Amino acid sequence: MSLKIIFRWLFVKSLLARLTSSSWLGTVAAVLTGLYYGAVSTWGNDWIIIKNYKNLHQNIYIFLGVMTCGILLFRSITEAMHKSYNASYSKLMERLFLFTGKVVFEKKQRFFKSFNGVPKHKKNIFALITQPTDQIKCIMSHAKDLLVEGFGLEKNSIEMTVIAGYPQKGTWWYEVSLDDQRQHTKAETILNGNSVAKYVLTTGESFFLSDLRKGIQESIFLETNRSRVAASKGSIYCKPVKAIIGTNEYAYIFTIVIYGQFLCIPYDKEECSNARRFLDEIGDRVELELYLLAMKTFSDNQGAPI
Repeated sequence: MSLKIIFRWLFVKSLLARLTSSSWLGTVAAVLTGLYYGAVSTWGNDWIIIKNYKNLHQNIYIFLGVMTCGILLFRSITEAMHKSYNASYSKLMERLFLFTGKVVFEKKQRFFKSFNGVPKHKKNIFALITQPTDQIKCIMSHAKDLLVEGFGLEKNSIEMTVIAGYPQKGTWWYEVSLDDQRQHTKAETILNGNSVAKYVLTTGESFFLSDLRKGIQESIFLETNRSRVAASKGSIYCKPVKAIIGTNEYAYIFTIVIYGQFLCIPYDKEECSNARRFLDEIGDRVELELYLLAMKTFSDNQGAPI
């Protein structure tokens, strides 16, 4: 990972990479080398400043030649890395569009089937067609495929959950999980400890931590058995959602955790920013369903106070 960071900085972000990205530097170096060689060859036996210092001019010419070749080689590597990065980003964007299309298609299909199956005497069709928990599981499933195909992650390294609770009562539980068979740290333990979930619930904003180890050092990530097995290597994204209906407050924390792998190069601002954008796209779709879930819960309980 460190070598990748070094090469990315050297060939993409450094001053030399920016200089060699334009064609003028390589052209000037090649022209200068050619003119110098022509001058030495033409007037080498006539000019004293050349004739008496042939070794010096020979070294200068070698230097110019090596410099020109180095600039052209460096530029070719830079262009190749830019091309590879742009191609990867384009493919990632394409997969994001496919993810959105799949999520919308499945919701549309469920609505269509529900509408056709509504009995004539059914008055509350909202309860029939609105199944936010099923839709969240659908989003999680397709989001997992997006992360595997777009970011090269392993399937078993990805965990997604939605913790729900009543903040006024301090009660928390897992509302939705991508893998119901997996044993999770108790929701109350997470919300009562130094965790990213607790942090985002306090700030009210989504948060992406590219390196779990940094979160442990800064006491904002609660170390679990699974993170210890992965040597605390990984990334986490959390998005808080709060809905106040009447006097009732419903709170949710949507979480994506990657164990044993990094979602992007830690501390690379551009890569982390791009990763955060993709995770926010997923989080925004879950957020809409969580608002529906809060309304459904309120309706099912007939607005009874929590």
